[in-house]
Amino acid sequence: MGNRFFEPGEQRAARVNELFDGIAARYDLVNDAQSLGLHRLWKRRVIRLAKVKAGERALDLCCGTGDITLALAN
Repeated sequence: MGNRFFEPGEQRAARVNELFDGIAARYDLVNDAQSLGLHRLWKRRVIRLAKVKAGERALDLCCGTGDITLALAN
């Protein structure tokens, strides 16, 4: 039995979007539970360590909810 999100075809993108839509609302809540809230501290540390300055570029791979990306942009 295959995973329907990895099956090739025209509807693959729609299925992947469906998957992410299903978890997006509780993504940070699950991270809070799994890390006992430490993921928020880790994210702040990543932002500090990146030392991105105005006019510089940063790339956030596998950005999840995009909160690190937004913080780096600010």
